[in-house]
Amino acid sequence: MEKTEMRERLRQVLEQYAKSPNWTPRQEARSPLFWKSIRAEFLGAFLLVIFSCSGDTYIGPVSYGCLTCVLTYTLRATGVHLNPMVTLAAVFLRSITPFRFVSFILAQSIGKSSAH
Repeated sequence: MEKTEMRERLRQVLEQYAKSPNWTPRQEARSPLFWKSIRAEFLGAFLLVIFSCSGDTYIGPVSYGCLTCVLTYTLRATGVHLNPMVTLAAVFLRSITPFRFVSFILAQSIGKSSAH
């Protein structure tokens, strides 16, 4: 592949990923996958706080890593982020809508607060 072909291909791939979904918040709120994603964000944040905030210095980080792997594997169909910074990066990359961003941040915050 020549450099111009590689640049063209890279430009096409970046344009494909830079397209934000063009749903309205009302259409998105009616989607069952949206509510499944909200529940997954809430549950993931809740479980991470419950299992990773143990009093032991060694068990906490290990349980956090293991639980992150398990939750990512089991909730992968919903595109669970488990971290507000990952959600922020997704909205900057336009892979999620701003409405979904705010909803995910609220679900993560409520999940982490209710685990305390």
